[in-house]
Amino acid sequence: MSEVKHLTVFTSFSGQGGVERMVMNLVHEFARQGIAVDLLALKGKSQLLGDLPENVTLHRLKAKHSSTVVGELANYLREHQPEAMLVAKDRPGRAALKARRKAGVNTRIVIRLGTNLSAAMAHRSGLHRWLRQWPLKHGYRGVDAVVPVSQGVADDTVTVTG
Repeated sequence: MSEVKHLTVFTSFSGQGGVERMVMNLVHEFARQGIAVDLLALKGKSQLLGDLPENVTLHRLKAKHSSTVVGELANYLREHQPEAMLVAKDRPGRAALKARRKAGVNTRIVIRLGTNLSAAMAHRSGLHRWLRQWPLKHGYRGVDAVVPVSQGVADDTVTVTG
């Protein structure tokens, strides 16, 4: 595989929590290694987005939720045609997959997961669990890779998504 020179990173910045800090750590390290980064920020009002390296371009998306961002993402993908997109969080990941299909591009989609999905759904009703699991089972078709934070998250993701 060739060395990546340009990477798109997409996530929701709903605050300054762990996922947001992790994404920014990755973005800064990619930039330090000379990789140009397009950072697509859904709900991009976090203080973490302040001091970005020169080779990071911030795109504050107009959409306010991952369920409404697909068209905007598809337009970005058609225009920029990045080689790969790293997506943090499940719902933005599924939005990225829909956008790639809509855009008709070959961008590789890599989703970073940090949540044990079964545990997150354990105290929900059967209907709520089904409503949450169905999109996971069908929405991950076509994903190029899932990067779990642990073997437990990996095993659980396989169980939940099939």
